Order: sequence, then C-alpha cells, then structure tokens
Amino acid sequence: MNAQTKLSAKGQVVIPKDVRDQLKLKPGTRFDVETGPLGVIKLRPLGYQNPFPRTTPQDIETIPKWTGPAKSVEEISGLSNDALKQIFAEQERDAGD
Repeated sequence: MNAQTKLSAKGQVVIPKDVRDQLKLKPGTRFDVETGPLGVIKLRPLGYQNPFPRTTPQDIETIPKWTGPAKSVEEISGLSNDALKQIFAEQERDAGD
C-alpha cells in the first residue's frame, strides 16, 4: 500500500487512516524510528510481531517442486493452505504412478 502524508510545523506526521486500520494502530502507539539510505525513514510499532517467520535457505530446500501445469495468480490466490497441501499431495501421488 502506498499512501502520502506531510510533516507539520511541529514535526508531526499523520499516518493515514487506511494504514492505521490495516495495522490496527491505536492512539498512543509508540514507534521505533529508523533511518536508512536514500532518505528512507522506517516507523515500526514497538512490540510488533511479524506474522511471517523468517525464511532460511533450509526452508526453501524443503519446498516441494511444482511440476504441474502453470497456474494463474487468480487460480491460486484464493486457495487455503489445506487446499494447496492437497494439490501438492496429488501431484506427488501422480508422479509416483
């Protein structure tokens, strides 16, 4: 999501409502402020837990290789994890025939 805001005369920045809603930010939320190259400023809510675990090279090696026909984003985007597991299981079963 891209959004724009501006710096006030007091040095305050308003986080747009759709961003606040998406991240479930409440008034009084404290942030860690980090600067990076090329003028990047990162705001991270304190105590934020990334919902996605860090991926390691070993994790990538264990991902089953897809050998079936190509699927569009629309075809796979609505599938649950259970449905994806079933598709991979069927593929492995078919490969064993």
